[in-house]
Amino acid sequence: STANIYRFFASKVEIHQAVCGRMLATCYQLAYDACHSPGTASERLRRYVRTHYQWTLDTMLDQEKVHEMV
Repeated sequence: STANIYRFFASKVEIHQAVCGRMLATCYQLAYDACHSPGTASERLRRYVRTHYQWTLDTMLDQEKVHEMV
């Protein structure tokens, strides 16, 4: 519920900052994982782009509340 989430965050801005921070951390982790995976540079880049694209679809299409907030 809305009241419950405000027990953890003082404002909607703080909620947005937390959500964006979490999303950015995931993006960094995807890039890190791709950089440290086997394959040529172009293979790793392709892997990162595919993974990031799929993650974006999953996050923005399957989690409507996140999409509404961001």
